[in-house]
Amino acid sequence: MLFNRFFKQPKPNNFGYTPVYYNERKLERERKIAEARREKGEEVEINTLRENINFRDNKSKSTSMVRNDSLNKFRNKQNSKSNRMTFFIILVLATIIYAQFTM
Repeated sequence: MLFNRFFKQPKPNNFGYTPVYYNERKLERERKIAEARREKGEEVEINTLRENINFRDNKSKSTSMVRNDSLNKFRNKQNSKSNRMTFFIILVLATIIYAQFTM
């Protein structure tokens, strides 16, 4: 059981890549339809139009947020491991120094 801890292999990173299809013709067609409806005086669903226009920006922002969250979790985990190891080393050194002065 003790040796399992020393020889434990780290798990590989899992990347959540989902391929995205970007249809430029469809985007342009929807923009023209919305323009024509505006000229007629009809109300246009602005949210869907803006989502289509800012598609790349939204995707990059969401991807970077997910990546940053994952990276922060990893860093916190590694920091806690490092802090525990530092505390253990200081404790061992203090014990050795104490034993030297008491003899």
